[in-house]
Parts: sequence; structure tokens; C-alpha cells
Amino acid sequence: MFLRNRDEALDALGAIVVLPERREQIIRCTVAIMQCLDPESRRFMADCQTMLLEGGLDALKSKRHEAILELQESEVVAVVDPEEDGPLEALAGATDALRFAGVVHAVFPELRNRFDRWEIARALAAQEEILREIVIEALRLRQESGSGEVDRLRERTAAIIETHRPVWSGRADRMRRACRDTLRSLELEGDPETIFAAIAVTDERALPFLEALDRHPAKAVGIVRKLQEWTATVRALEGPQV
Repeated sequence: MFLRNRDEALDALGAIVVLPERREQIIRCTVAIMQCLDPESRRFMADCQTMLLEGGLDALKSKRHEAILELQESEVVAVVDPEEDGPLEALAGATDALRFAGVVHAVFPELRNRFDRWEIARALAAQEEILREIVIEALRLRQESGSGEVDRLRERTAAIIETHRPVWSGRADRMRRACRDTLRSLELEGDPETIFAAIAVTDERALPFLEALDRHPAKAVGIVRKLQEWTATVRALEGPQV
């Protein structure tokens, strides 16, 4: 059976996660990915498979490190400087968390009006395992029409996201604009939302960036520019799209 849209993909996932064996779940999910008729649904199903069945953020991080080692052994690709791994992982990890945030939005569409993807990404970075189990349980309940348990799971998810919402969230739009304006003024390619998320997913980067915006604008520009430089590397490490 071909899957024509995201709702049908979610229904397929609901049937997959109730299977008793993880190996069977992965096989069935891989088949479902091939049955998706449009690229967006295929990418979504692939994200679900990685997040829910194959180890999530840690699995993607491990794959990246393996890819970096392969690049370092290549004679035609520049070696990645280990000292630069922090910004690289910041950008790549934020991209991964944003993708998984899209899964949370799809499973709990009511949360779209309450939380941006970057806010969900912060919660995923801190409590991925708990959120993964909540999403899996919600998918299982898709097989049971009219279950009030889905509402409980949605509100539990919202409470976790709220817990990780930063005190500076009211300044998020300014941070986002700064990323966008820097790319535009320097005529640099890149997705400002991804770069913003790389900064926003942890206070270790967000607070220094906010201080730079207030006191050292040139330093803030440098932060954005440095993250932008890693965009092409991250895309190369991601490999071909599904």
C-alpha cells in the first residue's frame, strides 16, 4: 500500500511501533519509507525511523563522527580540525533536533500553535528518551479511536517543553533576525533558522550570543558567520537524502 501523505505515514507508524521485535519494526519502517509517494513524506518517515527506532540524536552523532573519520582518511578532502568540532556539532546537532521536532509537531499537531520547533528541539536535547517514549505511545494509541490518553500525553509533552523554555525566549525573534540579517548583508548562503537553532538549543551558546548582540555586534556577526561556514560540511556528512 502506497502512503500518499503524512497522516497515512503516521497511521503506518502506529501499526509498526506495536510490533514486538525491533528488527521487524525497522524492516517494516524501511518498507514504508519506500512506499511513500512524495519526497517530504519519505524524509518524514526516515526521521521517524531514526528518532524512534534507531537511537535518535546519539545515533546521528555517531554516524557523523564515522563520516568525519572517513573524510580525514581521504586524500582529496581537507581534514576536519578537531578544535572546530564544537561549532560543527552545534550546527549538525541543532539540525537533527529540528528534524525530530517536526516529528513531535506531526504527532501532536495542537502544539504547533504553542511551541516553535526550536523550543521543542531544546527539550529534545535535554530529555530525548522521555519524549521518544511519549511519541511512541501516542503512535500506538492512534490504533484506538477516541482515546483520551493522547490528550494526556500531549499535555505531558507540553509540560516538558515548557520546563526547557529559556528565560530569554522573548528575545528569540531578535536573535533570529540577527542570523538572517548577517547572512543577507554578507551575501552568504545558509538557512538562518538552522543557524539560529544551533545557537538557541543551549544557553551555553545562546547567552554569549545575546551578550554579543547587546555589547559587541561584530562578535555576534562572527558567531553567525562561523556557523554558516559549517553548513556545507554538515550537508556533506548527512549523505544523500531519502
